[in-house]
Amino acid sequence: MSRIFEALRKAESDRNGDRAAPPTATPAWRAAGGGIALPGDAIDRLPVVHCGPPSRGRRATPPDKAGEESFRVLRHRLELIRRQRPLGKLLVTSAVPKEGKTTVATNLAATLARASSRVLLIDADLRHPGVDGALGLQPTTGLGDWLEERAQLAAVLRRVEPHGFVYLAAGEVRRNPADVLRLPAFAEFLTTSATTFDWVVIDSPPLVPFVDAHHLATLADGVLVVLRQDVTPRPAIAQAFAALDRAFVAGAVLNGVDNMSRGYYDYYSEERVTRRSRTPAALDGRAAAVEVSAND
Repeated sequence: MSRIFEALRKAESDRNGDRAAPPTATPAWRAAGGGIALPGDAIDRLPVVHCGPPSRGRRATPPDKAGEESFRVLRHRLELIRRQRPLGKLLVTSAVPKEGKTTVATNLAATLARASSRVLLIDADLRHPGVDGALGLQPTTGLGDWLEERAQLAAVLRRVEPHGFVYLAAGEVRRNPADVLRLPAFAEFLTTSATTFDWVVIDSPPLVPFVDAHHLATLADGVLVVLRQDVTPRPAIAQAFAALDRAFVAGAVLNGVDNMSRGYYDYYSEERVTRRSRTPAALDGRAAAVEVSAND
């Protein structure tokens, strides 16, 4: 009896033209994200947030003229690299915590934005986000909320004034941060962002304690490693560069110094020479000295 019933149901379905294949399901992250690409004219329509006083221990702008000039030099050297190879997506990381990578990423984005109106700063440190504090902004929804399908992409992007760059905060994550950053939506967003933004600056967790930056380095065009004088252990420097063995290291920023630390410069240069086949010469073989005074 069941076979007869199934045959009758199939015949009825055929008569109603119900043979069409079901539509392909849309990935949940794409539907929830409201699309991946961001049209260029959408930047001017994004909500605007204004920087406030940075939280204790952080600075949103270079502390003095010397620091400001250091970031301009860094921008110039990155632009020179772009003449030889793609360098639109730039990951800023460090060997260990408390080396000032968030301060460097924020100031670099602000410096790049003075020459281009299409700069995106992403706080991809989903473990200990710090860009909100550096900019003097209240924590809000961001990358984690979008990737975990609690917010749309257009709702988590903001234009930061007076700097003029677009900002994607870290937001909140309820899963393992490393797994969240490996979701296809993020990789696709970084790829398509190159058609909208001239520069994408990504702040990430440190290399040695966490695996997050190892994966992010494979998605970026280049990596800047922030080192802090008299803080970063030399074994940690070696371990950090080993983790970036397959990435293009665009250079290093020696942080928290008045003058270039010869010992750190020599050790950094030695690391570059030993890895020259995988990390072509960049920043004229020198680390850019940036004097800031902030914890990460």
